[in-house]
Amino acid sequence: MKILHVNYYDTRGGAAKATYRLHRGLLDSGCESIMLVAEKKMNDDSVIPGFSAQQLHRLHIKQKIEAALTRLPRIRHNFPHSLNVFDSGLVEKINFIKPDIVNLHWINGCMLSIKELEKIEAPIVWTLHDAWPYCGAEHHHVHEDTRYKDGYDRSSKFNINRYIWQQKFEHWSDLNFHIVTPSSWLEKEATESRIMSSKAVHLIHNGLDANVFSPSGSKKKIDKKVIAFGAFDVNDWNKGGTELREALEIFRDKYKSEFELLLIGNGKFDSQFKVKSTGFINSDVALAEAYSCADVFVLASKYDNLPNMLVEASACGVPLVGFKTGGIP
Repeated sequence: MKILHVNYYDTRGGAAKATYRLHRGLLDSGCESIMLVAEKKMNDDSVIPGFSAQQLHRLHIKQKIEAALTRLPRIRHNFPHSLNVFDSGLVEKINFIKPDIVNLHWINGCMLSIKELEKIEAPIVWTLHDAWPYCGAEHHHVHEDTRYKDGYDRSSKFNINRYIWQQKFEHWSDLNFHIVTPSSWLEKEATESRIMSSKAVHLIHNGLDANVFSPSGSKKKIDKKVIAFGAFDVNDWNKGGTELREALEIFRDKYKSEFELLLIGNGKFDSQFKVKSTGFINSDVALAEAYSCADVFVLASKYDNLPNMLVEASACGVPLVGFKTGGIP
C-alpha cells in the first residue's frame, strides 16, 4: 500500500514531527510511505518537495497576500488564521504519485486550497493538528464560541471567518474522507462540528519511540532544581510565556526556592531568573536527555491539541504542569 503524507514542513513544529514519526513508522513496518512537503529541510529521500524554487517563490507571495487579508476587521488576531483560497497546483503532483491513501496533515500556508481537496483522486485521511479544518479562518476558537457547531452568523457585513467556513461547508460536505484526531478534545469537537459531523472520526494518538523517550534512558545530571519549558517558539503568545513568568515569580516568592529555567526550543525568555537555553533540538536522543535534566516540565499553552513535548517529557518520567485546556488533560 502506498501512503502519501502531506504536511507543509518536514521539521518545523509539532505537526511536522508527528507526521514524520508516523511516516517513518509506516516505512519500518513495511508500508510504502512518502512524505510530501512544501519546504524540505532534512536529508531524507523518502521526503519529497512539492514545489520547485520558482513555485515556492510564488507560494510565498500568496502567503503575504493572505496575511494582509487576515488583517481585515472582525478577525481575532490572538490566534493564527489561514484562508487557503489560492490554488497551489500541488494536487496535480499528488495525483501523479498515484497513492492508495492521501494522509493530509497541516496543509495551511497556501499549500492546498479549500477547493483543491475535491480534485484529489485517492481516498483521503485527514489527521487534524488544530481546529482549522472545522472552524472558519481561525486555527482555534475561544471557549464560548460555538460557531463551528452552529454555522457562522449571516449578518450583512462581510466576515472573513464566515466566508472561509462557508467555502469549506460548500466544497467538503460531499467529500467522503476520514478524520483522525490525536486527542479526545479534537475528536469531540470534530464530531460536534457542522462540517465534520458527517465524516468518520477516529481517535489515534501521536506515537513516539518508547526506547528513546524512557525514564531509564538518562538520569538527571544537574543538582539544582530545574523547571523545563518548551515550544518550537517559546515567544509564541499561545505557548504562555507571560503566564509562566508570573507563576515563577509567585513560586519563588512563596517558597523561597532557587531554581534554573531550562528552555527547550527557539527564542529567548526575558526574565530575572537564571535561564539556560538548548535552542531547537532535532535529535530525539538529545531531546530525551534534555527532558531528563528537569524536575518538572511546564507547558503553558492556552490551546493545544496533543503536544508532542508533553508526551515526550511524560514518557521520560518527568512530572508535568499545564492548563486544563484543549488536549492537554
